Amino acid sequence: MDVVSMIAGLRDDYQAQFAGFVDIQVRAHPEGAPEVKLRLSEGSGLLHDLFCVDFLVTGDGAPEAIELHPEPRPAFEPFDGGVAGVRVRFEDLQWDDATFRYAGGAPDPESLALWFLTWFDPHELRGEAANDEDADLSGVIHSVSLTDGAMHVDFGTAPPEAFWELLQVLADGGVAAVTVGAGKGDET
Repeated sequence: MDVVSMIAGLRDDYQAQFAGFVDIQVRAHPEGAPEVKLRLSEGSGLLHDLFCVDFLVTGDGAPEAIELHPEPRPAFEPFDGGVAGVRVRFEDLQWDDATFRYAGGAPDPESLALWFLTWFDPHELRGEAANDEDADLSGVIHSVSLTDGAMHVDFGTAPPEAFWELLQVLADGGVAAVTVGAGKGDET
């Protein structure tokens, strides 16, 4: 199996569903906006307490967050590979629901923070050029949470490079083995 094509396909499938979701929400809620970044209260369980909501409806009353629930991708047979010198087992993977379980090391906190800030882009420093092919979308990850030996990532509209760079961060932290799968549950 060509893992690079598989990851790109996962992202492209999610991106198409997300773009359709945004079109529907904009028509239904013209006062709303896609991919709104929020700082949650301290201790939210999310990295840097930052979250990018799929669509935020504003206007009369309290704001309402609307999340896309994409159609799941067909399951595939788990397979093993190597990325950046790390043994990687690929299991059931969803672009907005990726779990990285790791052993034999841990991501360096500074490297992980840099990766997160690059791909979450809280200050929108990368601009539209970062996502030219899909200029209506921001090209950012939507959330990251950490638990003992695992990381849960909603890659949002980020390109596949965010996925590969995260594996590199894990490798640089001395992680020996990673299992990539799905199933984070709700963290917000």
